Amino acid sequence: METNVGPREPQEGSFFRNYKPQSWDIITLPNHIIYLILATVVVFLALYAIVSHLMKDLIHDLAESKTIN
Repeated sequence: METNVGPREPQEGSFFRNYKPQSWDIITLPNHIIYLILATVVVFLALYAIVSHLMKDLIHDLAESKTIN
């Protein structure tokens, strides 16, 4: 009967011999495509900010002109 309850001695061979890491790169895109996508997102966010600000100013101007007359 073995009374040692501590960690076992390493067995022959490597424990990670058959280990294969998961493949995280299912879809591989070239760097220039990723940069184009990021640039497009930045441009659309800037356009959204500018247009929404202009629309808000236009609505406020229209609301002011209705109350003055």
